[in-house]
Parts: sequence; structure tokens; C-alpha cells
Amino acid sequence: MKVLKSDNFFPNCSGHPSHGTDQERKYVTLISRVASLFNIAHKPVGYTGPLSRELLAFTGFSRTLTKELRNYLEMVVANLLTAGDADRENRKDWGGLGLM
Repeated sequence: MKVLKSDNFFPNCSGHPSHGTDQERKYVTLISRVASLFNIAHKPVGYTGPLSRELLAFTGFSRTLTKELRNYLEMVVANLLTAGDADRENRKDWGGLGLM
């Protein structure tokens, strides 16, 4: 997957950087994508700047992928436990399994 690169992953969406050289625009795109993966605490003031549909599409894609991978991991763990493929009796880290 080439999602976390500076390539134009969503060509039909508006909001690509428009200032600077081609290399600077690629760096801004990459930095924006990486920064969108983290939860940032901010003041509850309405945003009035331009909206990047490209960044919104990337954020939606990454959050959907994260949820699906989490669901897949939970299904694999549930299958291991119900099928008896995991050692359930001698485990002491049951709380840690839920924090994956």
C-alpha cells in the first residue's frame, strides 16, 4: 500500500497544497497525512479555514482501516480461544489481551 507516501492518492479530491515547489508540496502532503493519524487536543473553536477533501478522504480511509484491523484481530483471538488452540488455563495476562 502506498497510502502513507506523498503521492496523489486521491486525485479526484480537492485540497492539495498549492504553494511552493513540487517537492515542498509533497512534503506538506506527507506531513499532513502523518499528523492526521494522531489525536490532537485543541480549543473548541470553529474552524474557518479552507477544507482539504483529500485529507478528509485519507483520514476516513485510515480510521476505517484501523477499525477493520482491530475487528480482524478480535475475531482471530476469539477463534483461538473457542477452538482451544490457545493455552487458556495458565495465562495471567488476560487484561493485556484486551489492550491490543
